[in-house]
Amino acid sequence: MSQPNINVERAKVLRQAYRMTFGGSDRADHQTMVLEHLKSLCHYDSTTLVKLRDGSVDPVATAAIEGRRQVLIAIQEQLSFTEAQISQLAARTAQLEERSA
Repeated sequence: MSQPNINVERAKVLRQAYRMTFGGSDRADHQTMVLEHLKSLCHYDSTTLVKLRDGSVDPVATAAIEGRRQVLIAIQEQLSFTEAQISQLAARTAQLEERSA
């Protein structure tokens, strides 16, 4: 199974877009407020396991909440993506392309 071709320039542009939207290290108050609200809404710091009154697990509700949480995790990862990680991504992509050639 071949790896997808990873566009490093697109990764840089996407990272910048996330930082413009949600802020980087210089996050504005409104950006902080939105991220904190998303953390609460998406159960970022809490369990996603939903139990019914009888103690059994509700798999549909649990999956829905876990899906929310995964989206917020993806946002947080984009915000913390570094130049070094982008360079590693470029090197890894080059290695994969050489192997498949």
